[in-house]
Amino acid sequence: MTRASLQLALDFPAALGVLPRVHRWVDIVEVGTPLLKRFGLSVIATVKEAAPHALVLADSKTVDGGRAESAMLFDAGADIVTVLSCASAATFVAVGEEAEARGKSVLLDTVTESDPLRAAALDYPVAFRYFALHTATDSRFAGDLHATDSFAVARKVQTSMSLVLAGGINADNFEQAAQLQPGVIVVGRAITAADDPGAVAEWMHGVLA
Repeated sequence: MTRASLQLALDFPAALGVLPRVHRWVDIVEVGTPLLKRFGLSVIATVKEAAPHALVLADSKTVDGGRAESAMLFDAGADIVTVLSCASAATFVAVGEEAEARGKSVLLDTVTESDPLRAAALDYPVAFRYFALHTATDSRFAGDLHATDSFAVARKVQTSMSLVLAGGINADNFEQAAQLQPGVIVVGRAITAADDPGAVAEWMHGVLA
């Protein structure tokens, strides 16, 4: 069985300062949407320099203009870009072509998806290598949805893509997430806002070993 990857989501400037303390335990570093909007493409190179062994995901949440957006992100150094599952088939094709031409990957993000099982059953370009069950931050903070809901859906998803679990995963439910045997588990504030980020990242890495 292949070991799951640990993805660290960096959403705010202060989180960049945590990266040197945890990067050895992380397989994928996510340049979160707020960070990407605040600093632009240059932050991708900053993250790659701080964590040279890790893949860098640019969480662009692309929904249109896929060719131009993905080309910019890949050429800036991103290894993976994200496309929302509500985007059109034409956008999937455009981003997939840009990724394949560069040997890069695409993550399909279901954060806006009402029926993830339907989305998982569709056909996507070969460069779409990740399928993310993503619990929306605003919904979680409003008390409408919890990470355990995505865990229940994860048990039913059938996809050839690597399954990614994201949103609301922390020390309390990390082992539960790992038991679902996803390809990737995404963690943000549970590491970046921890009293000892390195210890938390090391523990999570150990759970996945």
